[in-house]
Amino acid sequence: MKRHIRFTRIFSLLFTFLILSIMTVPLAVNADDKEYNVQSAAFTIELKNDGTMEVHEKWQVEFVRGSFTQFYKDICSPSNQLEYIDPSDITVVECKINGADAEPNSGERIDGHYFLDFSNSYPTINWYQSASNEEVTYEITYDIAHAVKLNQDDDAMLSYRLIGENFSKPVGEVSTSVILSDTPDKSDVKISQGETALFDVENSQGILAENNARNVSGIYKVELTLDSSIFTGLTRIANVTVPESVTRSSNGNGIKNFILTVIVVIVVIGLPIGIPILFVAMIIISIIQVKMYKSKGVEPLKEISDEIEQYDLPFTYYTMYPFSHLARINYARLVVVQILEMSKKGIIRIEDNGLSISHSAQNLEKEKKLNELNEQFISLLRTHITNDKQFASDYDFISFDDMRKAMNDQEKTAELYTDIINWIKSYQDYMC
Repeated sequence: MKRHIRFTRIFSLLFTFLILSIMTVPLAVNADDKEYNVQSAAFTIELKNDGTMEVHEKWQVEFVRGSFTQFYKDICSPSNQLEYIDPSDITVVECKINGADAEPNSGERIDGHYFLDFSNSYPTINWYQSASNEEVTYEITYDIAHAVKLNQDDDAMLSYRLIGENFSKPVGEVSTSVILSDTPDKSDVKISQGETALFDVENSQGILAENNARNVSGIYKVELTLDSSIFTGLTRIANVTVPESVTRSSNGNGIKNFILTVIVVIVVIGLPIGIPILFVAMIIISIIQVKMYKSKGVEPLKEISDEIEQYDLPFTYYTMYPFSHLARINYARLVVVQILEMSKKGIIRIEDNGLSISHSAQNLEKEKKLNELNEQFISLLRTHITNDKQFASDYDFISFDDMRKAMNDQEKTAELYTDIINWIKSYQDYMC
């Protein structure tokens, strides 16, 4: 019996914990003890005659709360032929932290160093600098060979994600300048966010376009279609080979993102709808079960009562659990129910004018702890109603008159209330 009760309670607690865990995921994320803001990002893209792209990035980051040791972002290399970047084509020209040159290393978080990591799905630049409650400026200049490619119409094309899909923080202000070494006969510039202004390269010191955007979230991409005559030795897009490992990794990430999206939709939308449906379904099932019982000529309450009797479950337990707060309001009712329970087992005999308590029947319970609890209960009655802890006869007798007098005495009632509540807690600790 006790094992059955414990199993039921453990199952209930696990189910409650599961629901609360799902519902409080956003709370756990927001409760992180670290916080930082990306205030700005400034990009300069310069295209050289051989199709190499030189990129300069400058990030301004404010660390609001907590201690940090690094800042990092991807050099995006998607798996399509136009945007794919061979890792061997990336060369770091210089790297700075707060205006001072940073030295390369192999990934150790040492202040004033940086590391270009090729082990992730995209190459990742890591700046290492301890920071707390301060602003830090991170800069890098790098070349990407064969960034400009030739399409089927013999136009020169560039597509580059300055901010990729893995960058989770919004950026307050973003500015981008596109610079050419020669003036093309035709040009088409698309930048995914913000406002873009176009210039005459000859009269603007090589600047083709400038873009300004605010509160940038998600992919921030530059797409150019230019006259190919200003370039030499461009690689055709169709001839670019994307390694199978890159394609497989990209597809795998897509599947993971899809599964994550489905889970979020189920939790956010399905859970609030599913719980009421489940509740209604449980009621309907209960009604059907009752009708099935009645159709067989079986009384459901009698079946339940017989099952309780079969397991010899104490009535007191069902009275006070799980609504334990009722014990503080109706404790007198629990006293009566416990007396009836002990009477059922032969420990107490109800007479016309009082209660007879058998010494020889106090050890009828199979478990030692229940016997101890029974004796504690009898001791409470003796102490607060008869003021006598020891009885000489085989049957201790407590009259109903003594019980009435005790209940009318506010001081005795208060003392009995306190001790009964403590006894109930002991009973609950044992049963649960």
